[in-house]
Amino acid sequence: KILKAVMTVVRILVAILLTGTVVCTSLQIITRYVLGNPLSWTEQVTRYLFIWLVGLGIPLSFYEGGSFKFDILIKKLGPKVGFITDIIVWAAILGFSSYYFYWSLQLVIKAGHKLSSGIEMPYYFLYGIQPVCAFLLVWITLDDIWKRVQKSKAQRLNGKEDK
Repeated sequence: KILKAVMTVVRILVAILLTGTVVCTSLQIITRYVLGNPLSWTEQVTRYLFIWLVGLGIPLSFYEGGSFKFDILIKKLGPKVGFITDIIVWAAILGFSSYYFYWSLQLVIKAGHKLSSGIEMPYYFLYGIQPVCAFLLVWITLDDIWKRVQKSKAQRLNGKEDK
């Protein structure tokens, strides 16, 4: 339930970030090409918003089941091969996300206090999305594993094979 609430907030943030990206980009186009006097901050703000948009969009995609799979191949090979494939994918995601979380956190700690040129925003805001993204991916993957194990247990109790 907590993950569902967090991902609802993430979904809202993604919508806000997308809107902000479109507004800043449109503002840049209007001020540059229509008014002939571009704003100095819109390009960098748009870049930061887009980085956060992608960083939150990745775990949101995984949460909503949008991860890449070879469904046709897995369905042809049967449920046991599908389960083994899921285990390999879960292990890969957990391994990568844990590694990514650790090293991105190190980056935030070591370089986050520096200021960006232009709008002079601390890099905490730019680099901070990386450990957030990695943490959410770990959480979503562990939740997916938990749900799969519970479903498998329920099916065994009912006498049905795992599908």
